[in-house]
Amino acid sequence: MTRADDPLGTQVDTVNKASDDTAGKQARILLHSQRDLYSNIHFRLGLYEFEDIISQIDSIDMLAPQRENWFKYGTRIANRLASYHNTSINPGISKIKVQKNYDLFFAVVSFPRDLLNLKYLEGWKDRCKTSICWLNEIWVRDIARTKYYLRLLKDFDYIILQCAGSIKAVQEVVKTKSLYSPYGIDAILFCPYPNAPRRVIDVYSIGRRSEETHRTLLRMGRENKMFYVYDTMAGDKVLNTTEHRTQFANMAKRSRYFIAKKQIYLKK
Repeated sequence: MTRADDPLGTQVDTVNKASDDTAGKQARILLHSQRDLYSNIHFRLGLYEFEDIISQIDSIDMLAPQRENWFKYGTRIANRLASYHNTSINPGISKIKVQKNYDLFFAVVSFPRDLLNLKYLEGWKDRCKTSICWLNEIWVRDIARTKYYLRLLKDFDYIILQCAGSIKAVQEVVKTKSLYSPYGIDAILFCPYPNAPRRVIDVYSIGRRSEETHRTLLRMGRENKMFYVYDTMAGDKVLNTTEHRTQFANMAKRSRYFIAKKQIYLKK
């Protein structure tokens, strides 16, 4: 990593970090990750798992912007300006300059607001032959208020979405080819076979839940009719991302029933 001052007095980072498995090889892919900005937020961990799988099967350099001191407040101000005034400031991340050539630039983001962080990555368009952005969550009802973020995608060759119903609406805004790919997990990590453990957990519930269903399952648990596992703390942060994901998989493999409540949005 090298650092050099820019005209605004902030720092410009130049990072090219190869994965351990591909050290010494010429990286083919430049992967942009949000993991150091949102390192311990549990609903983002599946994407980091996805990035780790890519690093295991191909040669990559991973770019992960770092937080500056004002990130906590800067990101709020930057998102407010982007949502209501179609402009933005640096949300509080380090700038990065790409200095090597790659076949592919692959950016993984969870939400449209994360796209602001790509504004402070310099040189990727000139250094990479093809570019793809993996946008994990964008709903049609949010298109109107996220147009500023979406326009930041205009330099990409392809956009991959996990919301099939949003493809047409996003493509109309960005004018870039948008494709659908269903969300997935590390199936090998979560698969209980070939050495299947005993399913000692009757019901495993994570995230959102129906309070009526939860009360019923609690009652059955108190009456020793079942072993019910559920969240007992508020918040979305974990102590260790890898340990959390491993425990999640181990508990899922030992559960007879697994519950995750879907949030449904109805048109007005």
